[in-house]
Amino acid sequence: VFDLFYGAQPSKVGQVTHTWAQDGREYRVETIAEAVGFVSLFLGGRLVQRSNGVFTTDGLVPTEYRAELGMRERTETAHFDWAARKLALASKGESRLVDLPAGAQDPLSMLHQLYFITPMPDAAQFDIVTGRKLYRYVYQTVGEAQFETPIGIVRALHLQRRDPDGASMDVWLDLDRNLLPVRIHAV
Repeated sequence: VFDLFYGAQPSKVGQVTHTWAQDGREYRVETIAEAVGFVSLFLGGRLVQRSNGVFTTDGLVPTEYRAELGMRERTETAHFDWAARKLALASKGESRLVDLPAGAQDPLSMLHQLYFITPMPDAAQFDIVTGRKLYRYVYQTVGEAQFETPIGIVRALHLQRRDPDGASMDVWLDLDRNLLPVRIHAV
């Protein structure tokens, strides 16, 4: 469970529950973000993301990604057809079929796919799929950091993504717990 903060002077606006399950052949990831307190009156609803897929020698191979924002008409999906190398995207009542690049991930599987990249390079490129489109992101390795958490001090590997449009994401992965996400900061 992660606290969710917003703004230049970060204030807690919600929480995110991230669940990972696997049986050695298949995996499931679910993230539920919910606003709390006064902010929930304005943000309403919750964001639910799910990713399903299989394990291979190269790591995670997603088969389906789904994001639901509060109401049914705000649902987007991506279905990965690896045999045909096609990706079926659906968002805002529209669907389309696009080419599926090798190694593509969705936003949730990507966080866990990092475990399979060893040694971690100075930069790692990912094709990330949502129900809307296919993005190409490059994450740079920044270095190590330490955080005080409810489970004690955590040593983390810091990765950073900076996009041409000004968007950015920083991810810290727990070095002692199979590179599980410790902190994520998106702008």
